[in-house]
Amino acid sequence: MMRRIYGVTLFLIFINCAAFTQVNHWETALFPTDDCVYTIPTSNTPIDWFTESFDDGAWTAGIGGIGYGDGDDETIIDRTNAVFIRYTFDIVNVSEISRAILDADYDDGFVAYLNGEEVARRFITEPFPSYNASATQLNEANLYQGLAPESFTFFEEDVMQLFKNGENVLAVQVHNYDGLNSSDLSSNFYLHLGINNESQNYEPTPSWFQGTVENFTSPLPILRVYTNEEIVDEPKVIARLEVVNHLDGSLNQSSEAATGYNGPIGIEKRGQSSLGLFPKVGYGFETIDENGLDIDTTILGFPLEEDWIL
Repeated sequence: MMRRIYGVTLFLIFINCAAFTQVNHWETALFPTDDCVYTIPTSNTPIDWFTESFDDGAWTAGIGGIGYGDGDDETIIDRTNAVFIRYTFDIVNVSEISRAILDADYDDGFVAYLNGEEVARRFITEPFPSYNASATQLNEANLYQGLAPESFTFFEEDVMQLFKNGENVLAVQVHNYDGLNSSDLSSNFYLHLGINNESQNYEPTPSWFQGTVENFTSPLPILRVYTNEEIVDEPKVIARLEVVNHLDGSLNQSSEAATGYNGPIGIEKRGQSSLGLFPKVGYGFETIDENGLDIDTTILGFPLEEDWIL
């Protein structure tokens, strides 16, 4: 049977981290309109094109925001199936960064790499997408419509692993859904930094930027779900669940370490007709071990079970 959990604060974030550190203020280290180099490939690029050591001297220099068709492009190119872009930016002191956000405004799919490590992707399935790979679905850019871009959050543990003092490289490949038949392509990416002191080393954030949810308290149990990809209807995606639930009646804090279950899960949206009727959706998940095998466990005092419903 499945165990149903009601009356729970569910806090969804992206990218695994061990703890939250307070942010003093936000600054932007990279705008899509910053200088970059790019290529419109007609064959596969070298396998190391997204790494720091790659020699991009033969690529075209330009201003980011590369694309066509929607009036949101700084560098307008001819119709293409894909564009590969490399930005360099400087980090003054990694230890001053407790959080980072990659804002992606794109059409139709992309994969982003930071210093050679994949950090975000949407609507691209190939592990290392070829130049002629297609996005798996249509996706319209948001900013030119007055909407917010899609955000990918990196917490302190990820920041320490991904960033380095001095020069860093953000590499992005953007792909169309309908190849040369597509009427538009957008590639606008921002990198924002959550600074933990009063230093000012980067640029002010855009007016629409809101940052991430800071620490909050709740008398209800808090379930934190960390995932590197969007939670969809099917199939289940691998995530990590941390449960904060004080048994003494004291308030639970979103930033504190887990007090209950702390381990991997497979999670998906749940429902049929209800998925399209309500802004809030249900979720189903399985508790699994590090090898992906189902395990019975107890959550919030419920009897042992492996299948759960939020």
